[in-house]
Amino acid sequence: MYKIRLVSVYKGISVPSILFDSTGTKKIAALASYIIEGLEQGRILVIDELDSSIHFKLTRAIVAMFNNELNTEAQMIFTVHDINLMDCKRMFRKEQIWFVHKDEDGVYVYSLADFTAQQGVRDTTDIMEKYRKGALGALPDPELIHSLLDLKGNRRGGVPRDEE
Repeated sequence: MYKIRLVSVYKGISVPSILFDSTGTKKIAALASYIIEGLEQGRILVIDELDSSIHFKLTRAIVAMFNNELNTEAQMIFTVHDINLMDCKRMFRKEQIWFVHKDEDGVYVYSLADFTAQQGVRDTTDIMEKYRKGALGALPDPELIHSLLDLKGNRRGGVPRDEE
């Protein structure tokens, strides 16, 4: 496939999709050639926030193209916020899932494979539930929003939190 051209039809007139299609459709169109080229040429494809603006079924389909026995050379490295993709029993092995944890001291990157059976992570473990409960770390701190608002002086009419 050399070129993808999306066209919408409005009142019987063909209109370039760039004018009317959703952000997700535009993103798929932009990624499609890289995905195909990566698979055909055995390349490494790096995508930040793969799931941003894309339907979860399409995200899973893209991941499945790279993560199956037919693909022996191409690799996709990606970040997501959709924890449903952590379904290792069906989609990934433990060593394919990595987390990023941020705190006051720094940023830490570690693998799900670092967690042992003694820590409650086995092949039968519900990884998404463990993550939701905070057992795997890498959860955002909801207080971050309050901190950002305090910095801007926008919280409740500009009153800093310590003066409330």
